[in-house]
Amino acid sequence: YVDGKLVLKDKKKSTNSTIKVSKVDASDNKEIGGAKITVTKDDDDNTVVDSWTSVEDKSHEIENVAPGKYVLKEESAPEGYEKVDTEIKFTVSADGKITVTGVSSDVCEYKDGKLILKDKKKEVVETGSLKFTKTVSGLDDNSLADGIKFIITGPNSYRSEFTYADIKDDGYKQIDDLTLGEYTVTESGTTIDGYTFKNSSTEITDSVEVTADNGYSSPASLSLKNVYEKDEQEEEQKTDVYISKVEITNGPEIEGATLVVTKNTKDGEVVESWVSGKVAGETGPHKIKLSTGTYVLTEKLVPDDFHLQAESITFTVNDSDSVLSLVLDITLS
Repeated sequence: YVDGKLVLKDKKKSTNSTIKVSKVDASDNKEIGGAKITVTKDDDDNTVVDSWTSVEDKSHEIENVAPGKYVLKEESAPEGYEKVDTEIKFTVSADGKITVTGVSSDVCEYKDGKLILKDKKKEVVETGSLKFTKTVSGLDDNSLADGIKFIITGPNSYRSEFTYADIKDDGYKQIDDLTLGEYTVTESGTTIDGYTFKNSSTEITDSVEVTADNGYSSPASLSLKNVYEKDEQEEEQKTDVYISKVEITNGPEIEGATLVVTKNTKDGEVVESWVSGKVAGETGPHKIKLSTGTYVLTEKLVPDDFHLQAESITFTVNDSDSVLSLVLDITLS
């Protein structure tokens, strides 16, 4: 009762609001699709109010939003855009007015009746690929080239080191996601014992430009080839040794005696064995070629009616010998 009046007081009802949320490209403010967005209450429980995926050229509406504090969060950005990592806090007043706090308008703002969240496009960095091919010829075994070393250098202090052993199975090495620009390969360690390197220089280098056109399937190409020639080996000088099997010295050759020449070593490696008078094309003493060293001549088997030579004969071939003759006498039994 005031001033002679009975006053009945009513409180205004809080009016829930409809909020429009727009996901836009920061460069032109056009609405973009594919962003996953969530709005939660700004309380201890983080109660989810709404969650959706943005649609191109269309704002999203959240109905029946009560006055209070809320959090807008971008869970994931559309392909080709950077995600807004900051949680956007905003307040809805009793009259439906929205106030954004804690971020700049470059990220999020309330304008023209919409809560506008802005994504920047990702910076597109063009890269290219390089394929290095290496071939080796003239070696008896390509593993002899395993130690050859390669260094590839390029922009932004790029450096890659590897050996022929690392790539010989495939014959090449492909490198992807390279910064565009000039790349140089330098090869070293090309000398291989027993072979002559036939290229013009023992250190090889080459360069190529990697451009945006050099994708995975069409890489820039570097190709180097090494040509080797085997060194000639001097043939070891050997002596002609003639061995006769006769009944008496200067007698006719006896057929059918089995003879063996071995090295005068512990293991007695067999150099040659034959049957006297039975070697094709021979009508006189048997000829063998022997290197410098000491050997043993042994009779293993004799023809019928003849005695077996009981003792082996040890003989030496010297550097100065060009021809050596041995006569093995045989007697009747």
